[in-house]
Amino acid sequence: MAVCTLIDFVTSTLASHLWNPVVTRMRYLLEKEENIGKLDSTIKNLEARKQEIQIRLMNSERKQETCNPEVVEWLEKVAAIESEVIEMKHGHRKRRAQSFSYWSDYETGMQATKKLKEAERLHEKGSFKQVSIEIPPCFVQEMPTVHPTQGTDCNLTRVLQYLKDDRVGIVGFWGMGGVGKTTLLRKINNHFLDVIEEAYGYDLVIYAIASKACGIGQLQADISEKIGLFQKPGSSIETRASIMLSFLRRKKFLLLLDDLWNYLDLAEVGIPYPNGLNKQKVVLATRYESVCGHMEAHRVVFLECLDPEKAWNLFKEKAKEGVINSDPRIEKLAYEVAEECGGLPLALVTIGRAMSTKKTCHEWALALSFLKKSRIHEIPNMGNVSNIYTRLKISYDYLQDKQIKECFLCCSLWPEDYSIWKVELIDCWIGMGLIEYDTMEEAYDKGYSIIEYLKNACLLETGYLEDEVRVHDIIRDMSLWISSDCTEGHMKCTVQAGVGLHNISNRDIETFRSASKISLMCNYITQFPQAMNCPNLQFLSLQQNFRLKVIPPSFLKSILSVTYLDFSWVPIRELPEEIGTLVELQYFKLMQTHIKLLPRAIGKLRKLRFLDLSYMDFLEKIPYGILTNLSMLKVLNLYGSRYAGHEADLDSGNHMDYDEFRIEELSFLTRELKSLGITTKKVTTLQRLFDIPGIHLRCLGLYEFDGERSLTLTLPESIFVLNVMGCFDLKDFGITNKPVLWRTSSPAGVSHFLGSSWT
Repeated sequence: MAVCTLIDFVTSTLASHLWNPVVTRMRYLLEKEENIGKLDSTIKNLEARKQEIQIRLMNSERKQETCNPEVVEWLEKVAAIESEVIEMKHGHRKRRAQSFSYWSDYETGMQATKKLKEAERLHEKGSFKQVSIEIPPCFVQEMPTVHPTQGTDCNLTRVLQYLKDDRVGIVGFWGMGGVGKTTLLRKINNHFLDVIEEAYGYDLVIYAIASKACGIGQLQADISEKIGLFQKPGSSIETRASIMLSFLRRKKFLLLLDDLWNYLDLAEVGIPYPNGLNKQKVVLATRYESVCGHMEAHRVVFLECLDPEKAWNLFKEKAKEGVINSDPRIEKLAYEVAEECGGLPLALVTIGRAMSTKKTCHEWALALSFLKKSRIHEIPNMGNVSNIYTRLKISYDYLQDKQIKECFLCCSLWPEDYSIWKVELIDCWIGMGLIEYDTMEEAYDKGYSIIEYLKNACLLETGYLEDEVRVHDIIRDMSLWISSDCTEGHMKCTVQAGVGLHNISNRDIETFRSASKISLMCNYITQFPQAMNCPNLQFLSLQQNFRLKVIPPSFLKSILSVTYLDFSWVPIRELPEEIGTLVELQYFKLMQTHIKLLPRAIGKLRKLRFLDLSYMDFLEKIPYGILTNLSMLKVLNLYGSRYAGHEADLDSGNHMDYDEFRIEELSFLTRELKSLGITTKKVTTLQRLFDIPGIHLRCLGLYEFDGERSLTLTLPESIFVLNVMGCFDLKDFGITNKPVLWRTSSPAGVSHFLGSSWT
């Protein structure tokens, strides 16, 4: 019995193991078409699910999310099985076409069965609740560079060298708007895309914008997002700073801060104080040198405009060399247009792009003409060229008060590329009432401070000499653009300085009608109109019109509201008596004119505060009593003038009949007079001058002093300039006290000095 049972078990087991594989293989053959149909259906469902997942992924990409790794793997498997099924069908059709074979059908049926099961499993696994995850912060995020990087390589190398220096924690670079600060900062950022992290040792490179409108909270949010740091919504600035500080303290980071306008307390934001040894560094970009100082930058880089060669290359790149090279005349004009941009990348790029469609000489010549006249915004069909001014105007808008804004706008009254003597510029500000002062020392101190402030803001540059300043061509154009419109509360300005003007046209006269300020400096005007209707005119400068010999009397009657009048370096021989009608006049500059007689009508200018008669080589007479009528006079300058009427030694015989200006008249002005400049030839005149109580002598010239062999002076504390010239008889000269002297000249023939040494 037991033996039979064992035999049955063995028999059934053997039958099962032998028969089941046969059945399975028979099914491959018999159910081939059915399984292929099911496989096709499953693949279609799989394809539909794949497309649905891909759509979800596209939406996730817009949310700055990346694909879940499981989904990536699933998509790869789906793509693989789709390819395998296509290959399977292709192979089956190929074999069928050659000859019928049960073995071929069997192999296809087996593949179809296996692929069907695999496809069904993939379809089942494709029900993902979440196909994407948030993108984790990367070591560095690529930043687009808006402008080409022409000319930035040198500065890039320099900054990267500083970043390798463990002694450097903060690097600051500054420069005028549009010079390429953002481009350089972004290039520094993108540099780290191409280097291995170990090269500099940073865990994070963070680019953030700290603009004027950006508060601490916004900056914290921006940086937190860049480094993937969660900040609870609604938390305080202090809380967010603490969380960020704790996180970054453990990291080696490089923070790139763009567009910084003021001192930024890094600790308040949540940034550990930069420590080069710990590989925690900050690079900042600003328009202000002072910001670099306030931020305690260990290294400071000034970004200059491009040199002529690089500027020309950048302009050609933007204006298209095909256009420029199409005509030699266009090439010449294009070079001049590029020169007008003054090496400023923003202007070179913007104007270059705008000119890339200009294919005739006429269009290029017109553009050049407008650029030379500082009227870039009027060039036809130039697109967004005026955006240059808008970008640059941010620096102007950020100036601390209206007074300094007006001081800046005054700088554009001089010709393009003109190097302005600092003292002349400050005198202009004083004359326009832009500087309040009690003493001239205070006035000039304020003036020099404003100059440094404007230089710090990249609105002024050092001139050709150390005691001069100049305005960049494009900055000047922007200033004139602002001044041409009086909607902001400043005086409307018309400037045709240094443009080669020979006469005043009717069109000019019409333009002048609405102007409050007119500058015609440095031209070739030979004749002035008899009259101009300028009811609003307050400022007029004709300086350095070397061909103008006559001022028409009727012209003076047409500018009755003028308060500032500059005729310096104009060879006029006389002033009409009608000068006395300018009763609002406060600043009058006649330096280096050819006037022989100062008219008595000058005495009617009761509001006059500043009278400059310096270096008037032809002045022979100042009538007695004129200057004493000017009771509000604060500055009187006769320094360097050849006038000698006040040198007369008056005795009792001729005292009453002498009709010339006398030194003693100055005693009536000392209450208001803050600054006197004068040149004298006699010791007696000098003594009479020193005897006037309360006199504020600022500039003193000693000339010739014939017969004087020895001279010792005790100078007033107010003196600022002392000049001794042509004193060939003078052998011994000394100063008993040591006031601060701005300029001195050694007297010819002096063998030794008495008292203190000459400084």
